[in-house]
Amino acid sequence: MEKYSLYLFTLLCSMGLFVACCGGDDDPVEVDDSWKNLSKTYQVDENEITLAGALTVTLSGEGRSVTVSATSAEAAKLTLTNIVPDGAAISIDGGLTKANDLYSITGETTINGCKIAVSGNFDADGKLTLAVTRTMTTPITGDWKLLITEEELLPEEAPGVTIPYVPVYWKAVTGDAEIDAELKGDGIWLGIMIANSVTAVDVTFSPEGTFDVTWTKVGETTPTGMPLHVLGFLGNIFYVVRDGAVFIALDGSIVGKALDMVAPILEEAGISNVDGILHSLMPLTGGYYVLPIAYEQTEGVTIFKLEKAQLLTVLEILAPLLAETPEDLAEFEQHFPLLLEARELEFGLPFVK
Repeated sequence: MEKYSLYLFTLLCSMGLFVACCGGDDDPVEVDDSWKNLSKTYQVDENEITLAGALTVTLSGEGRSVTVSATSAEAAKLTLTNIVPDGAAISIDGGLTKANDLYSITGETTINGCKIAVSGNFDADGKLTLAVTRTMTTPITGDWKLLITEEELLPEEAPGVTIPYVPVYWKAVTGDAEIDAELKGDGIWLGIMIANSVTAVDVTFSPEGTFDVTWTKVGETTPTGMPLHVLGFLGNIFYVVRDGAVFIALDGSIVGKALDMVAPILEEAGISNVDGILHSLMPLTGGYYVLPIAYEQTEGVTIFKLEKAQLLTVLEILAPLLAETPEDLAEFEQHFPLLLEARELEFGLPFVK
C-alpha cells in the first residue's frame, strides 16, 4: 500500500512540475501595431506628393493633402484632397506592406473612365512620398483633327465655286428675326476665317490624362504648338470627362503664380480684371482652374462647344484687343453688342478621329 502511495505521489509531483514548466515558457508575445502610426493627414507642402502627366510635378499649395486611415497592417484607405482634377476628395482602398521596418502603400480606383493609382512609402520620420498617376479610357481619349472641307457657300452668286470651310456650330438668338438672320452670317464668316488661317488643327487627349493642341498655319508645313515657356508656367494641362462634357484643368497653384507675372502685361494690353475673367471662364474647383467644354457626337463628327457665359467672357477679352479692328473683322466687331444681348449663344468646332 505504501508502495502504491509513493508511486501516486511521484506521479502527481511530475505532473505539477510539467504544468509549471509549461506555464513558465509562456513569455508575452510582442505585438507589432506600428501601422497605427500611419493614420494621419499628410499636407503636400510637408511631404512629397507628385502627380504625373506630360510632366511629373511635385504638388504644392494650401488645402492639398493625403489622408491615410490604416485599418490593419495590410490595409488602409487614402483620401486625396485637391490632388487630382477628377474631384475635390477621392477615396482609394490601399494595401500596406512592411519591409526593413518601413511601410509602403499602393492602391487604385476608377472614376468616369479615369484610373487613379497611387504608390508610395513612409520614411523613418513619418514623411510620406507618394506618386499619383492617371490613366484615361474614355470616348474622348485619342487624337482628333479639325474638320476642314471644301464647300459651295454661294450657290446663287458663284455656282460650282468651292472654298475651304470649317462647318462650325453657331447659335445666336436674340428673338428679333432680322437681327438673328444677320447674326447667323457670323457663323459662316467664322468658318471661312478659320479655314483661311489654318490647314490643320490637331488635338490630343492622351491616355495619361493630359491635353495638347497644335495647328498648322496656311502657307506653312510645320505645326505650331504652345510655347515651351508657356507650358513651363502652366505645367500639365489635364482633362476630365463627365456629364457630357470634357473639362480642361490647370493646377491652381501654378496658374496663380503665373497670373501674378502676366497680369501687368495683360493690363497694358487693355485687359483689366484678369483674376475676375479667369474665374469666370475657368472656375477654381478642387485646386484646379477648370474650363468645361460640352461635346456632341453625331455621324462620326464630334462638336466641342462653348456656351453663352464662356463666350461672353471671351468677347470681353477680345473687345480691347480689337480696338484697332482689321477690316475683315470690322463687321463681326460691330455685332459684339448684339451678341452680348443674345438670349442663346453657342459656338462649336467639329473634330474627327
